[in-house]
Amino acid sequence: MKYGLLVEFGSKCSNFGDYIQSIAIEYLYTKVMGIPTDEIVHITASQLSSYDGEELILPYSYVMHLFVFPEYQKVRLSPRVKPVFLGGSFSFTQFGNQYPVKRIFDERNGWISMFRQFAPIGCRDAYTCNILRELKIPAYIGGCITNILPQRGQEPRKGKVLLVDLTADVLPYLPDSVLEHATVLTQYEENGLLTVEENFQRAKKRYQYYSDASLIISSRYHMVTPCNAMGIPCIFVNRNVNYYRKDIRLDTLNPLIQFCSLENISDVCWHPAPAKFDDLKEKLTELAEKRIRDAFLRYS
Repeated sequence: MKYGLLVEFGSKCSNFGDYIQSIAIEYLYTKVMGIPTDEIVHITASQLSSYDGEELILPYSYVMHLFVFPEYQKVRLSPRVKPVFLGGSFSFTQFGNQYPVKRIFDERNGWISMFRQFAPIGCRDAYTCNILRELKIPAYIGGCITNILPQRGQEPRKGKVLLVDLTADVLPYLPDSVLEHATVLTQYEENGLLTVEENFQRAKKRYQYYSDASLIISSRYHMVTPCNAMGIPCIFVNRNVNYYRKDIRLDTLNPLIQFCSLENISDVCWHPAPAKFDDLKEKLTELAEKRIRDAFLRYS
């Protein structure tokens, strides 16, 4: 049995926020658990149903629909892949009626039997956890795995301010002391002709580029959460994705990340200090490691 690592998510355009979750799991494998790189098998979303190699333990901290990619209906998971749910989410069911929860949890679709087989299910948010508990499936809130990332190893570059996927309605509120040093970026880039491995390395380089920033302001959950864990001062700007529903992920946004919306923007401190939460980070790391090691013993 080996250790699986999801390194591709089935899209022609990469959201680097998906990849940082895998980067955090790779850090857990190599730096915390001491697993040799030749024991780690890279796998893609499309291979979850067809993988036929040596059995894999696969830590899972992503949106749940990857198990049914691309149909979003019946579960199709290779019997040789043993998922360990650390922080899964049903956030993709929140907006619109394309993927209603009732249809997903029809007994014929395989979701319920899969979760019962691999319980307990670590969830990123209370919304997901409550759905599973209502189905009598053991579940707990583990938050986002990127909270375990270590402190950055270099000093911040003075004046390196990154504005990542901010909406235009926020810009007039940013002070000159922020704007005069700001670089505007997006978390999305076309894959082009990159191979799966080249694209995964590109995501690593992107977060390495972020690592010496003096301030990051972003509307992306998986921008501020991992960068906050690395010790970078971050401000999260809430996007009004859907005016009629609350963004379910935000109940487990690290409380040390300053939260900003148009309602409270006048109260924002635009030059926050780095956040430190070493005790919580240690507990989250220990829990993730224990669940992986327990699963390895169980399936071995």
